Amino acid sequence: MTAMVTQSMKETQREKKNVARSVTVRVPGATSNLGPGFDTLGLAMNVYNTVTFDVLEHDDKSVPLITLSERTNQKLPSDATNQIYQLLANELGAHAQLLSRVRMHIDCTVPIGAGLGSSGAAALSALWAADALRDLAYDEKQLLRRAVAVEGHPDNVSPSLLGGFTVSAVSKSRDVLVKKLAWPDDWRPIFVVPVRELSTKHARSVLPRLVPRMDAVHNVQRVALLLAAVAAKDETLLFEALDDKLHEPYRASLVPELAELRKLSRHSEVYGCVLSGAGPTIMLLTHSRSLNNVSGILEDWAAAQQQQPQILKLEVDNQGLKQIDE
Repeated sequence: MTAMVTQSMKETQREKKNVARSVTVRVPGATSNLGPGFDTLGLAMNVYNTVTFDVLEHDDKSVPLITLSERTNQKLPSDATNQIYQLLANELGAHAQLLSRVRMHIDCTVPIGAGLGSSGAAALSALWAADALRDLAYDEKQLLRRAVAVEGHPDNVSPSLLGGFTVSAVSKSRDVLVKKLAWPDDWRPIFVVPVRELSTKHARSVLPRLVPRMDAVHNVQRVALLLAAVAAKDETLLFEALDDKLHEPYRASLVPELAELRKLSRHSEVYGCVLSGAGPTIMLLTHSRSLNNVSGILEDWAAAQQQQPQILKLEVDNQGLKQIDE
């Protein structure tokens, strides 16, 4: 039977159980693609997947395998089907005795299935813990490579691991190449998070296997323009630089809010309006001086919807994955 308990209940449980060791990791979520940077660009945000891994002195079946904080999406599995636990179990396959004593507490503010990197954060949490619990030396490059192997693409796990704005690629030898760049402080993203979820698998299923050459050229130009805009902190380039032709036109039918929000923001102080990852979350980029005005417009729009989306004014996380000392 699954168990879902609040933070206070968790603390009471931990007083009763014999914990031999405990490690906690915090991993930020991330928005990826940023329009034209398909499977390449990512930006870490200050929403987090924080997981505590307790190792009991002995396997006690009365202690729940997984507990969830009150603010964590209660749809997350709290049994062995949980993604983090499954990845951990796979990594600890030769250490069955250790795995049998592991218990997890998850505190997650990353929206699930929304295009804000929840699966990448989960993968990094599990892979980091598998090494930490075996006292293996931290290897950032290997952790990134393993996480990309799980996710299939580097654009969300790179910023979640390193923090900030990242440009990533996978080499012919399957190494992950990544460069972290300074994101302008005054460029503030606002996220519109619909109530429904959208799996990355489904969002990828609508993409064509081949694209017109001119669309590919269009995106190469826009990615180059976007990187130049970031480097020069030149927001005048952003409206054109955020335009995509490789994935958003095909996913538009899955996220009807995208077209509506683009019309809504056309005459406001918005640099651009793009899908966050595969969606359904939508990111609008604005200047810090316009943040409250733009978010107010979005909140009024959201309030008029039959199913009200969540409006998140987030900040960039520049730390990335971090071990938390309790």
